[in-house]
Amino acid sequence: MNASMLETFENVATVQVQTIPFDALLRPEIVGEFNMLIVTTNGTEKQVLQGATNMLQQHFDYVMITTSKLPLFEGQNTEEDVTEFLSALHFEVIKRETQGCM
Repeated sequence: MNASMLETFENVATVQVQTIPFDALLRPEIVGEFNMLIVTTNGTEKQVLQGATNMLQQHFDYVMITTSKLPLFEGQNTEEDVTEFLSALHFEVIKRETQGCM
């Protein structure tokens, strides 16, 4: 998607949503033997991961993320943002795929 295409989108509404950190949502006994976290949130992956820092460090060996190389809307995290955050937690990229305009 190029810049001229983005200009055709219009912000229709903003919705406030109450959130809780992922670490507060899942307890270690619920996670059990699962060792991979899959996150697809259309641009807020880094915020989800920030709320899951304890679980990431203690229970997950793998994280699968869907991101965009370029932000498609204001405040969206990019692939670089997410990769930098995960690298600080000692995760490394095993495979990277690019599909479509993302």
